[in-house]
Amino acid sequence: MMVAGYSQDLEGLCKPITDIDFPEVSADQVVSRETLKMFVDGATKWLRDLRESRGITFTRQLGCQFRIKVEDGGHFRHGTVYLYVITEKGYVFFHATDPFRQGRTVLGNADLRGDTTFVYKIIEAARSDSVFVDYYWDDPDNPNDDEEGTLRTTYGNIIEVPPGIFPGDPDLIVAGSFFPRVSTAVEDGISEIPSEFVLHGNYPNPFNPSTRIQFDLPERAQVTLQVSDVLGRRVMELPSQVFEAGVNHTIELNAVQLASGTYLYRMVAIGSGSRYQKTGLMTLMK
Repeated sequence: MMVAGYSQDLEGLCKPITDIDFPEVSADQVVSRETLKMFVDGATKWLRDLRESRGITFTRQLGCQFRIKVEDGGHFRHGTVYLYVITEKGYVFFHATDPFRQGRTVLGNADLRGDTTFVYKIIEAARSDSVFVDYYWDDPDNPNDDEEGTLRTTYGNIIEVPPGIFPGDPDLIVAGSFFPRVSTAVEDGISEIPSEFVLHGNYPNPFNPSTRIQFDLPERAQVTLQVSDVLGRRVMELPSQVFEAGVNHTIELNAVQLASGTYLYRMVAIGSGSRYQKTGLMTLMK
């Protein structure tokens, strides 16, 4: 497949193309799921424009264009936020932070909590619109997460590749990642407050025996989590907790007393004169 060595020396390989608009959102502007999606969507459009308007092949030239935009100001890389491109078989075509990963496969890689399916989830999520994948990774800014890792969020897009470029791999996955922060601060010092109640789902899923359910709150609210079986019978209810307005709140659910199977969980958040309710599906595998 690809080799990483070419990306170390750009001299004579290609020149930056400046008349095709670069993505509106760069890596240094990613502070939320919304901006992460804009970052990845923009990179995907830029890649398509390079291919369609200039006929740039999915070979060394395209990888070189990505690498140039990493080196001159870091449009695709800033701190712990970066872009990468993999095939549907998990081969790394481009990696903004570590070019030596290029040409290697990442299927089966485990996160810091031992989940070896998260790359598969990223590939599958890229086939669906607005689907994020959470997993646990080492955050260089957190010295205390060496064993358990910190929750990291990825968003991916899929782009078709002309036949004959990657045999058996018809599509590429363009993806970006960031470490969400509760009440993430933006440049003007104001904490990010979502406009609506959002239930992001649980991770890992399937799980055994614990999983974390992530959600956003537009206001301070009392949150209750109820679990039912597929027949609608309630099998668990966690004590209510109060959360401030903000993004990326989590509740940990330990289902050690439940049998393997599929369950529904309902999250109810009661704020000042408002009541929010959403339901998710999870699978316990013991």
